[in-house]
Amino acid sequence: MKYSLSTLVQAPKAGWQPAPSRDKRLALYTFAADSGFDGIEWSPRWLDFHRFSHARLRSLKSEVNDHGLCISGINLNRFYLTGSPEAYQYRERLRRTFEVAEVFEAETVVLSLGMAGEHGKVETGKGVSDLDFARTVELLRQEVDFAGESGITLTLELHDSGPLDTAELALRMVEIIGRARVGINPDLGNIMRDPSRPQDWRQALTLSLDRMTYWHVKNYSMGKPSPLWEGDIDYREAFTQVYAHGYRGWISIESFYGDRQLELQKASLDWLRRLERGFV
Repeated sequence: MKYSLSTLVQAPKAGWQPAPSRDKRLALYTFAADSGFDGIEWSPRWLDFHRFSHARLRSLKSEVNDHGLCISGINLNRFYLTGSPEAYQYRERLRRTFEVAEVFEAETVVLSLGMAGEHGKVETGKGVSDLDFARTVELLRQEVDFAGESGITLTLELHDSGPLDTAELALRMVEIIGRARVGINPDLGNIMRDPSRPQDWRQALTLSLDRMTYWHVKNYSMGKPSPLWEGDIDYREAFTQVYAHGYRGWISIESFYGDRQLELQKASLDWLRRLERGFV
């Protein structure tokens, strides 16, 4: 397995943060390398890159590489591609992200979709119309085709606040898009954090395995963040299933529990590596 430190957990939950200084970026990369991470997962909520020149992007990539790390992927959070007045801007940002991913030499763009309904309501799952679902499929197919021979994968994330709030819907969208470089991020924490809408995480993981191209891991207990090794998701069992299926790709640690985020990231990494050593 390859393990990535998520920069999303360094950004405010409510939105975007001021760009971190170079010293702060380098301190984060030093921590990641010293802790044993293999890469950094880039979130534009941490440092927005969309208007940067190629020269600036290459410089940012070099900062990461100089610490013995790579950029595992770019994480786009809650993108509204249809049904929103800002949909066109989101689509432009998605296309630009594929260009940036190529410069970063990132393997994947991880996308969680939002869906705007009437009166500002966020539509989820079966509340999304067939027309909006089909339109989203077509838009995503266009972006994957635009990426061409870059080899970058589009990974669609299970997310409770959008049209792909079940593994069945995510798998359906991937299959209809019909491109080899489209997969699923079975983010089990997203579908388990609302106690009023419990899901079977085991079934969701099983359904996703064949098209799994990336994995965000975090845990919740009755809707509240918890460490990976506690909570409603048994990650010992989940990791065993994923490993047995042959997945050896990126795992991005997105734990939000407590106030010491970096310490939790390292503790989570150490715990996952101990799990993996039990299989090797």
